Amino acid sequence: MESFFGYFEIEHQLIFIRNVFLENLPTYLLSMKRQKLPIGASDFKAIREDQKYYVDKTALVEELLDASADVLLLPRPRRFGKTLILSMLRYFFEDRQDKEEIKALFDGLSISKSDKFASHFGKYPVIYLTFKDLKEPNLELTVEKIQMLIEEEFGRHEKKIEAVLDKLERPTKEQYNRIISHNARRSDI
Repeated sequence: MESFFGYFEIEHQLIFIRNVFLENLPTYLLSMKRQKLPIGASDFKAIREDQKYYVDKTALVEELLDASADVLLLPRPRRFGKTLILSMLRYFFEDRQDKEEIKALFDGLSISKSDKFASHFGKYPVIYLTFKDLKEPNLELTVEKIQMLIEEEFGRHEKKIEAVLDKLERPTKEQYNRIISHNARRSDI
């Protein structure tokens, strides 16, 4: 039997096929489940749970772990999945209650085959801010919206912050208390 390796375009969808025997090719193509395109979607969990088409970019996790830089810039063109990449990174690194459910989202993806998966999956607190939905008409409302996002993020980590709050200096504690109580000044942000 001759095996096949190649690309097909069916209804404007590029399909990659490897190691399928030629006589089984029509059956294989018919049995393939068509996945919805995640147009406008930027939440990794929602895309994976809804079984939407996802281009595996989880190898980036290993690249980030191997990088020696303190700060990394990930420039991408507009509408190129920056928020989706950050969402994937958040779900990978964040220490969460639902770790096993989140772990299943990475099944079959590149990073799940890495030896670094177990040592870094779900081990860190993650601060996740996205400005993709900031479309306020003026600077003042934009600053208020950013402040609200920061307050929400502080609230998400409230228990972890409270556990170390007594180790912080008084001005930092006061700043935290203003933020968490929605009384933050612009300088607190």
